[in-house]
Amino acid sequence: MEDIAALENSLGYSFKSNSFLLRALTHSSYLNDGTNEGTEYNEKLEFIGDSVLELIVREYSVGEFSDEDVGSISKFKSMIVSDKFLSRVGKLIELGNFLLLGKGEEISGGRRRDSIVAAALEAVIGAIYLDGGLEEARTFVLEKIIKNLDSFGFLEMSDYKSKLQEVVQKEYGTFPVYILAEQTGPVHDKTFRISLEVNKNPVSHGIGKSIKEAEQMAAKEALEKMGIK
Repeated sequence: MEDIAALENSLGYSFKSNSFLLRALTHSSYLNDGTNEGTEYNEKLEFIGDSVLELIVREYSVGEFSDEDVGSISKFKSMIVSDKFLSRVGKLIELGNFLLLGKGEEISGGRRRDSIVAAALEAVIGAIYLDGGLEEARTFVLEKIIKNLDSFGFLEMSDYKSKLQEVVQKEYGTFPVYILAEQTGPVHDKTFRISLEVNKNPVSHGIGKSIKEAEQMAAKEALEKMGIK
């Protein structure tokens, strides 16, 4: 309970039901050890949190950018939801210290792995939403996530997906399509391979420890093939 109180203090939110928070902190590897049957890991909460985060970021973007500045809104959203940025925020609040991991993941440095910390942070957003509602989730995202963009220098970060979308939309009047071609590895340490197509023609591939990262790598490769840096 002391650990929960310390984390709640770092999050700036006190849970009515600690079960939501405990589930958000539970990585799939914790269950794979076979000694924690009946425990539910954080994948579903991550899915919910990802959707809630995107909604809040879109709402915020409407007030920050003009209606015509769709490219800026897209770039801003992509930066916020990237594993790279979310993991930085998660590490700032020391989220990794509270995660429930399997022994193998613990030994291999899972508490500091970007994909794991980012997923846990999205799961925490989902947990706050289910425990306290959208307004509490919005307060957390605005105070703990969006406000950290400047301090981490992410407003200058390259976003290959947004840049590629602008180029493809201008040149071809369409959008790039990202297709999950393959996923390999155990549940707690997957590798994703994304195929990128334009007008149904294969253009590039990307590999990453999350689908978002793989999509960024595929977009980066496509831009390089076009001679755009």
